[in-house]
Amino acid sequence: MRLSKRCKRSGGEDWRNTQRRKKLKQSSIKLKIKVRRLSEKKEERGEMIRVSLFSHVLAV
Repeated sequence: MRLSKRCKRSGGEDWRNTQRRKKLKQSSIKLKIKVRRLSEKKEERGEMIRVSLFSHVLAV
């Protein structure tokens, strides 16, 4: 418990968010391509893309 609180105080959450935003910017183009593939092929991979899209919407 104490360790997790320390991490949050030291800005662990902020660092995670910045890293997530960087990854989203890089993967935004890849996501679009994946969505096109998703429309063509509906597989288990589709659920992962939906989750990533959902997180992308939340971040923005």
